[in-house]
Amino acid sequence: MDEKMIISALEDLPLGSISFQQTVASTNDIAAAWALEEKEDFSLVIAETQTSGRGRSGRTWISVPGASLTFSLLLRPLSSDPESIVNKYTALGALAICQTLQKRYHLSPQIKWPNDVLLEGKKCCGILSEAIYRGEELEGIVLGVGINIQSHAVPHARELDFPAGYIEEFSSEPIDRLLLLKSILINILTLRDILHTEEFIRSWEQYLAYRGQQVEIISPAGELFQHGSVMGIDSLGRLKIQPDDGEIEFIEYGQIRLRPVIAR
Repeated sequence: MDEKMIISALEDLPLGSISFQQTVASTNDIAAAWALEEKEDFSLVIAETQTSGRGRSGRTWISVPGASLTFSLLLRPLSSDPESIVNKYTALGALAICQTLQKRYHLSPQIKWPNDVLLEGKKCCGILSEAIYRGEELEGIVLGVGINIQSHAVPHARELDFPAGYIEEFSSEPIDRLLLLKSILINILTLRDILHTEEFIRSWEQYLAYRGQQVEIISPAGELFQHGSVMGIDSLGRLKIQPDDGEIEFIEYGQIRLRPVIAR
């Protein structure tokens, strides 16, 4: 993959700037700087190798050359609502990936709220959205995506806090990374038009992992602080949880983690 190949493959999309990096610390860092430099909406950073990519809760996401797809997209916000904008854009990325994996590759992806895409219960994709401010003014949303394509993109089991997989583990065909990227970007463009509608929430819920199932909600410190059934998503993108002995509660986007309850 090189910049000429990328530009040629994506030339019919309304992208802003495009930057391809062989090695970079974090594609999100570059896109965040672009937000303050007033780069165009829908500007794209792609990296072959990412050495210090960020996940949620301080975790890292390392990209392996040729075995993964790593990119960040600068999106100028359609709404400046600080209570819902980051989780909506995170869902925008996750939903676009799910639609691509289902429609193009005939897979059955799910979204583990708020930011992971699963295949057969294994995490194959992580998304990190970051709001970039200048003072109190929201300048943009950076949508960072990391996708495991081949087996050597998956870290060793001792480095994982959740089972991980890769797309070609489940696909009947090899994955062309540029075709995958283009399809995801097309879906982001389409879904962005309905971002703040009930249709978007319904589409999100269609792929919601553990719906109707028991889950544990884990704090940033690794402590269990909630237990109940996943009921859906509300209009702000909050997770609806039905505790075992109480009324439905709404979990805000933040640092919590979900774990399915395994019957013993």
